[in-house]
Amino acid sequence: MTRLLLAGAIMTALVAATMTTSAVGADDAAPVETRETYVALGDSAAAGFGIDPEAAPPCRRSPKNFATLTATTLRATTFDDRTCSAAKFSQLVNVQGAPEGFPTVRPQLEGVDADTTLVTLGPIGANDVGIYQEAGSCATTAGCLSRESGAVLASIDNADTGTRKLTGWAIDQIRSRSPRALIVVVGYGEYLPPEACEAMQPQLTADENIYIQGLVDHLNEAQEQAASDRGVAFVDSSSIPGAAEHTGCATEDRWMEGYTTLDDAAPFHPTALGMQVQSTAVTLAVLQARADRQAVDQGKLVVDRKALDAEIATAAADRSALQKTQAQLAADRSALDASRAELTAERTRLDSARSAQLTAAARSVRGQAVCRGSKVVLRVLGSPLAVGADFRAGSRLLGRDSSGPISLSVSTSSVRKHPGSLTGRVRLRLEGSSRSVVVKISRPRCARTS
Repeated sequence: MTRLLLAGAIMTALVAATMTTSAVGADDAAPVETRETYVALGDSAAAGFGIDPEAAPPCRRSPKNFATLTATTLRATTFDDRTCSAAKFSQLVNVQGAPEGFPTVRPQLEGVDADTTLVTLGPIGANDVGIYQEAGSCATTAGCLSRESGAVLASIDNADTGTRKLTGWAIDQIRSRSPRALIVVVGYGEYLPPEACEAMQPQLTADENIYIQGLVDHLNEAQEQAASDRGVAFVDSSSIPGAAEHTGCATEDRWMEGYTTLDDAAPFHPTALGMQVQSTAVTLAVLQARADRQAVDQGKLVVDRKALDAEIATAAADRSALQKTQAQLAADRSALDASRAELTAERTRLDSARSAQLTAAARSVRGQAVCRGSKVVLRVLGSPLAVGADFRAGSRLLGRDSSGPISLSVSTSSVRKHPGSLTGRVRLRLEGSSRSVVVKISRPRCARTS
């Protein structure tokens, strides 16, 4: 809002200075420091063709053109005036020729780079469609040469090479070289009123005035559409308040010249006073566009801040949920640890109980040897936990059995011929635990050694 009010205040000051009947220099306008790196592009209507003093051909720039005045008012850090008389859109990217003895002109867009912050584009385009030539023919021949055929209007409206297409192309070219530069498209002025003024412009009829200005207005409309298509500012010099009273038919203080000139300008070109008025309008457009861009940037910041706040809130909620999940996991882990402790205690209890049972079984187990004819039957008695036994006579293995009830039948002679104690290594098992115990077996009478 501050920038908008500032722009309004500057506009008031500049208009007050510019609208006086005496010529006003750039030093008299209210300066506004913007630290712009400013490049001006355009044809003779931008260069100031015919306004003294002017540079040598082919460009014939005047230090009184609107771009120079605007750079002074804005206190631009750097200013590169690339405007050139007779320029067409093609001279933005191509070398412009020059009369013999004068140097050619480098492409105008060579002045624009990544450091450029402000570009004014125009006026430009009238040379592409032949408006200057058509206006001259209206004043110097019996009727305008292309009026009946509509050739100039057709050139403006051509979908592939017309003014709207070329203006959009030029804006794109500027943006490709300096994406952040502020672009202001400047249109042509109000050269002639809709009525005749034989005293001032004796060569032109009212119909011819309407026709010529109509071509200018139609070109301006095409450029304004192109600017709108790409979201850049457009200054319609023909619609500046007071323009209709300061045309080529005015007896004094003209802003634009007709065919017959009164002030220091070429036919159908702006005067020095007209350049001051255009500079006022362009300065206001720059400040307004800067304010609009700042408002958009601030709006984006607000949106970005809101999005950031939302992300922070979401992150906080996620963190809270994570903390709850972690707390639940900790509780679950604690419960799991308690369950494990209980299982360990139960396992210890069970192991202890099994150990006690196995110990009791080991104490109660006993061996027996019974004579049965020519056989000796070796048995394990006293515990159902016995699952197998190895029977020996001294160190001699007599045999083993692992099927209940545990018993082994061997010949009496095999027992008798092996001295030593009869023993049985009994294997006890209870669930997952096992134990071995050696029991002594008394030799039966039939198996005693002599």
